[in-house]
Amino acid sequence: MILARFLPFTIHSLLFTGLSVGTTLALATPGQTQSLTPSTAIAQTLTDAQRQAIIQKAEEYLTLISQGNYAKARTLLAPNLQKTWSADRLQELWKKDFVDNFGPVQKFVTTNVIDIINGDIVKLNVQFAKGKQELLFTFNKQQELIAANWTSGKSIDQIVEEFIWALQNQDYANARTYLSPLLKAEIFPERIQKRWEGIIKQNGQLRRLLDVEVKPANILDAPDVAIVTLKFTGGIKEFFIFFDRNRAITNVDFPQE
Repeated sequence: MILARFLPFTIHSLLFTGLSVGTTLALATPGQTQSLTPSTAIAQTLTDAQRQAIIQKAEEYLTLISQGNYAKARTLLAPNLQKTWSADRLQELWKKDFVDNFGPVQKFVTTNVIDIINGDIVKLNVQFAKGKQELLFTFNKQQELIAANWTSGKSIDQIVEEFIWALQNQDYANARTYLSPLLKAEIFPERIQKRWEGIIKQNGQLRRLLDVEVKPANILDAPDVAIVTLKFTGGIKEFFIFFDRNRAITNVDFPQE
């Protein structure tokens, strides 16, 4: 999936249905399921001044990135993310996911702000040399930039493979890039690390990805589900990863025995 991929965050734009509902990482006892599941709360309404402030910051970040000023762009990220994402890494992601595919930024077309639980999303429609892209920038309630998303065009199989590869290589910041903006408002690399280390403790080291079976949604706005089979030193386990219609991860179930 923090621009979803040129930020320390991820990919893909999100399904906006139900944005007043936040998400949390549920903790479970043995014999239950660990998952990223929704929790109900009321979004805090932004003032006009606050809306303009985060719009300006999102546009400034994208402008700096597109101009190649990665060091200054990095200073706009929340402090905990600056520790993880270097200027060189931002440059690598920007070139790979945008410059090579869409060319340089030409102009911002439209802007919108959406209030969510524990954060707010700035939605930018951006004209690149080779077409338009919708970019979503997530801010926390302190108005710090904590994530970004866009549609990557990758298949669910590809996304699952990259997500698992990031976990296996302990690159939790990269694993976070595949989460939806709602999850990113609450889930940070440290939390992903803690959950994955718990899985390793119970099942042993991950050896390989055996299979990904995608179950497409058969009704409008229902999630697609990937049934992921992994081989650990302690045995074979199945995990369930849920995706919105733009293939951002909205929920991950880790069955426990």
